[in-house]
Amino acid sequence: MNTKCRPLVLGLGLLLMVGCGYPVAQPVNMEIISSLRTACSARNGDWLDANAKKIEGQRTAGQMNDDEYEAFTAIIEQARGGDWESAERACLRFQKAQRPTAEQVAKVRAFHEK
Repeated sequence: MNTKCRPLVLGLGLLLMVGCGYPVAQPVNMEIISSLRTACSARNGDWLDANAKKIEGQRTAGQMNDDEYEAFTAIIEQARGGDWESAERACLRFQKAQRPTAEQVAKVRAFHEK
């Protein structure tokens, strides 16, 4: 390997190992991330409250793990504190941390095999 490339490769590897700090949401909760981002970008308190209610419902129903819940509630608190822009950026980082489900991958493969 070229010695000039080695630091870049090591840096990228470290970045992949560290991740971005957000959990991978369970498939049933992935739509909440988008909805929460919309509420933050619109700075709409009613939509924020509706998302908070949905998050609490998912948590109560056992459909949301601790890591997801903490990530969602941190964003909600940020927005309720008036820092809508940072909350929206946090939603974007949360979205970027997601990975496609097996079902989503299968749909894309089937589409491209046509």
